[in-house]
Amino acid sequence: MGFFYWLPAQAEERWVVAVAELPGLAERDASGPLLAQLELLDRQLDGVSLEVRVVPFARSLLLVRQGQADLQMPYIGLPQAPAGLRYGRQPLGQVSFALYSRRMEPLRREQLQAVRFADYQALWLVADSARGAAIEQRFSAALRVLRANGELERVAPALLEQEHWQPWP
Repeated sequence: MGFFYWLPAQAEERWVVAVAELPGLAERDASGPLLAQLELLDRQLDGVSLEVRVVPFARSLLLVRQGQADLQMPYIGLPQAPAGLRYGRQPLGQVSFALYSRRMEPLRREQLQAVRFADYQALWLVADSARGAAIEQRFSAALRVLRANGELERVAPALLEQEHWQPWP
């Protein structure tokens, strides 16, 4: 006669990701290259389920600060993270800024003149806490794996090579 021990299945951990709504990158209807990246990350993170909420930018920060979300993205890599938050170590991609102006009327694409500004890393934020540090470590590791195997570039080239989706005259 044998004995069987039934260990309760370990519950999957749920991380809430507050995504700032950005046309072309993260749409309210759950489309866009940033959300495609999150789908890959959801599959890559063993024992973790990502719950994605696409919300206005200010609300995405507030949700993490209030403990209602575990991660916020995207956030431009400035010298210092907002109070109470910390940057993830692995960037999501790059953001290029340019100022467009028109030289004459009527407006046609060939008349646009772009003045290019700095490029910034597209980052993400977690709470500056022990839980935030643990999430940051696992999320960064998953990003490294997906970047190394080429999956990030496959689903979200707009975040990795933004110049190619933003026309430059």
